[in-house]
Amino acid sequence: MAQSLELLLIQFLMPDNDARRQAEEQIKRLAKDPQVVPALIQHLRTAKTPNVRQLAAVLLRKKITGHWAKLPPQTKQLVKDSLIESITLEHSPPVRRASANVVSVVAKYAVPVGEWPDLLNFLFQCSQSSQEDHREVALILFSSLTETIGNTFRPHFADLQALLLKCLQDETSSRVRIAALK
Repeated sequence: MAQSLELLLIQFLMPDNDARRQAEEQIKRLAKDPQVVPALIQHLRTAKTPNVRQLAAVLLRKKITGHWAKLPPQTKQLVKDSLIESITLEHSPPVRRASANVVSVVAKYAVPVGEWPDLLNFLFQCSQSSQEDHREVALILFSSLTETIGNTFRPHFADLQALLLKCLQDETSSRVRIAALK
């Protein structure tokens, strides 16, 4: 599935409407199988072009909801680890944001049942990183997670408040200040 999916993702991004429509139909068929999740994760991690990595993340966000409960624990762990890796190592901001959107969807299912206990600690660490990209994506994630798992933050409100105040005063990055404001 992985090789054919890669070709379909590339075809999906082509300017030719007929090619794109064909790729979309084939992707829809492949997306019915839960194995599309690890295949999309592979492309999110390894595709050569940012556009393909971003498309893999967008498709993953759309399909993960229907497949999450069917995935074995090792695949769920692969998904979580790969998303964290994408957020911290990815150089393309659109791919990083698309991965953050997937994190938000996965967290909706994984955090309440205790399948991702270290997510909040990871986000707090990222938000205090020396790297601007890490701080920004952590704040973007905090914002989107309030919509999906907001109640999980209740015990951490004081820490979040201090973090947001600190980030609102970030002297080195307007992107971090804007993300904190949002």
